[in-house]
Amino acid sequence: MNTPQNSINPIGDPSPSSDSRGGLVVQATVLWMALIVVLAGVVAVLAILGSQFFASAKAGVSLEQCANLGTVCDTAHPARWQTGNLGQSNSEYYERDVVPYRAILTGLTPGENYSLGIGWDTSVNGRQAMDFLATYNHTVTAADPCAGLTCGAGTDVLGIPADPALAAQAVTQWTGQNFTAFGARFHAPGETFPNTGNFCSGTDCVITQNPSPYSPLGSFTGDRKNRINVTFEATHETVVVAWGGHLASRNDWGAEFSAATIPGSPYHMRIEAFTCSDSSSCSSGQMDRSLNSSGVYLSGSIRIVKNADIGDQSAPPAFGFEASPAPLSAFTLNDFAPVEQGSEIWTDSKLFDDIRTEGIFTVTESAVTGWELETILCDVVAPNNGSQRISGSTVQIDLRKGELVTCTFYNQLAAGPPPTTTTTTTTTTTTTVPPTTTAPPVTTGPVITQPEVTTEVTTVITMPTVTTGETTTTEVAIQIQTDTTEPTLILPASGAVIGVADVVLALIFLTLGFGAIMLVRSRNQEHEHKGSGL
Repeated sequence: MNTPQNSINPIGDPSPSSDSRGGLVVQATVLWMALIVVLAGVVAVLAILGSQFFASAKAGVSLEQCANLGTVCDTAHPARWQTGNLGQSNSEYYERDVVPYRAILTGLTPGENYSLGIGWDTSVNGRQAMDFLATYNHTVTAADPCAGLTCGAGTDVLGIPADPALAAQAVTQWTGQNFTAFGARFHAPGETFPNTGNFCSGTDCVITQNPSPYSPLGSFTGDRKNRINVTFEATHETVVVAWGGHLASRNDWGAEFSAATIPGSPYHMRIEAFTCSDSSSCSSGQMDRSLNSSGVYLSGSIRIVKNADIGDQSAPPAFGFEASPAPLSAFTLNDFAPVEQGSEIWTDSKLFDDIRTEGIFTVTESAVTGWELETILCDVVAPNNGSQRISGSTVQIDLRKGELVTCTFYNQLAAGPPPTTTTTTTTTTTTTVPPTTTAPPVTTGPVITQPEVTTEVTTVITMPTVTTGETTTTEVAIQIQTDTTEPTLILPASGAVIGVADVVLALIFLTLGFGAIMLVRSRNQEHEHKGSGL
């Protein structure tokens, strides 16, 4: 019996030939093999892409700064660490404050080594912005660089070196300031470690200095930037490095060249470089944070000057003052120095600086025995609608932001009691003395000339003085006056006062004496004539 070529089996299904079944098996096998190859290719591609992705995302860095208006960036307020600009809406900083910064590094490999390049603007158009770096919590003492993060155990500090360029500008940079690392250890100079990444150009890296030297660009009279690198070994997957930027002060740079005088947002802090010892793809790009000058204020100050005129004293005494409210307090000015060599004006002063509250401050000088307050004079630098009111030995200062008030208290020696004045009243009575008969003129005798009658009688007596071979005469003027009791005679040469009766008696004896002398001389002449036979 012949079977038809397209026969149907008993169950009604076609019965394929053995050749047809073999072809289907081969096709299925090829299909599965192709599918496996495709899947392997996809896995390979994903592995390549994934390795590149994870390599680029393995280590990353972010820069944040602290807003301090109201609440600060402490442990309870991690959101106060911000990546946006700081300004008057979220911050209130003053010149000489330190703005906190933190660099958050994630995806690090413990035991590997990393380098961070930090840059900042020091000068803008000749005005100074952030002149040096400082410890992160110098101003915001509660700042917590690990707020909102899981920092690794262990903290290390690295000293911030002195910038020689600041010393050349006569600006005093703070000492004892540090970088702080959480979850890392700063390298010591001389350390060596292998490098398979972009930390250095060789297979082994040597730390010669940490931090690196400063790398400034520009000048203080124009635009100037500065940069420094720090290196560390990670001890945790997340590392935080914290530091601060010091806002330049007019005390250092002058009233017109400090941080508060710059418009716009000049206070830029940057992460300029990030390298790793275990990856060639570590990079930070250009990461910039800025502080708007609207959030930077000038503090005020009050200086009290003592100006004392010492007269013939060697130095002034101590002068005491009462002063309030805080930060003012009682003080004494006693460290005096002359204004210039040999000057009688001596001076001393007391400064209350960095006053950040506006309001009325009172200063009163205490009284000092032997001294009196002459006047008080005040002057203001950078006036801002404040005022000064003087009453007696007290000055009330209404201080406003940015004002520098100086009040000088001028003192002098107190005037002593007025000198005692003695008034002497002299009553002089003159009398008329009758004229005396003039004695006959004798050539060799005394000549007594009586003046005309006046209220004051002056008698001139010519006294002969006999010497060998010659005769000289001496005139003595005698003035006779009377007072209310007894007439007196005044000898002009000595001013001696002699009673008139005594004078008359003296004149009688003088006359008798002169007469005796003349009689003796006359007898001698007679004997001479007789002896000569004349």
